[in-house]
Amino acid sequence: GQIVVSGGDSGGLLAIPARGGEGRELVPLDRGESDFHEVSALPGGRGFVFVVHNEGGVDTIGLHAAGARRVLLRLSGETLRSPVYSPTGHILYRRESTSPGIWAIAFSLDRLAVSGAPFMVLAGGEAPSVGRDGTLALVRPSEAPAELVWVDRGGQVERAVEVPGRANVGLGISTFDLSSDGRRAVVNVLRDGLGDLWVADLDRGSTSRLIAQRTASLSALWTPD
Repeated sequence: GQIVVSGGDSGGLLAIPARGGEGRELVPLDRGESDFHEVSALPGGRGFVFVVHNEGGVDTIGLHAAGARRVLLRLSGETLRSPVYSPTGHILYRRESTSPGIWAIAFSLDRLAVSGAPFMVLAGGEAPSVGRDGTLALVRPSEAPAELVWVDRGGQVERAVEVPGRANVGLGISTFDLSSDGRRAVVNVLRDGLGDLWVADLDRGSTSRLIAQRTASLSALWTPD
């Protein structure tokens, strides 16, 4: 009955009642730790795994179980993301800095310990999620253009408008808003962490930049008029 969340850039793990209410600190930051990210549960209420960003450029995958913490994996100069348990007996995670992709390390749910060396599962993958039957779902970036698309209720793409740039240069759409007549959209396009605001003419399929790269936290709305 508890929801466990990471404190992001400001804290450790928090436990919040599923029905609502005040949260409590479940796992605090230790000295030298910057923040926790992307917590996920182990089966059977055995505990949680999560990413710890440490000062000095060291990332770890941590485990919290039975009121105690331990380190499952520690890598220097590497960015780790999204650790999840797989019923194949592994912890899967995203590695970003070198040899980016989905990686795995053998993990015993009984002993709550890892064994062996990490190995790559799939190059270029992100955000792994594993079903109870062992099926791996993930996001796989491509060099295809980033687009706004219209999809009908049957899941078929009706039309698409490409935004400037290509996805292999760290590009993506952060936020967008449609004008009241549905003919234009204002789009925050992220490129390597910085945001541009573009206006897309949806009838013509053209785009024009409104604000050049300033910050990732750009958002715009159309007024009713």
